[in-house]
Amino acid sequence: AEEEIYTATKWAILGLTRSMGKHETWVKEKVKMVAVCPWLVNTNLVQSALSTSTMGEAEKTKKTSNWVHRLIEPAEVALAVEQAIVSGETGDVITVGPGIVYYYPDIQKMVFV
Repeated sequence: AEEEIYTATKWAILGLTRSMGKHETWVKEKVKMVAVCPWLVNTNLVQSALSTSTMGEAEKTKKTSNWVHRLIEPAEVALAVEQAIVSGETGDVITVGPGIVYYYPDIQKMVFV
């Protein structure tokens, strides 16, 4: 059930950002509601989880050799946060992955940071 809870909370953040990020709220309150959704970030918490994982060596090798599973650095997330604050519109959700940053769900609207 861990993956289901994780997925549900990601969608909850997306829904909250979109519903609170209405243009009318921005005009009235001058509060910009944006979200940055990073993939797996290279932090001590993630490193600890990976080192205690019950995943077999073959599966670990398969996953770590795929670009999709590359850990992203905190600096990459920080750049996306800066971009969201400076250029994002209220209600925007920016996804940060290995070598890719885009507005969700419109992957065609790339962010070059």
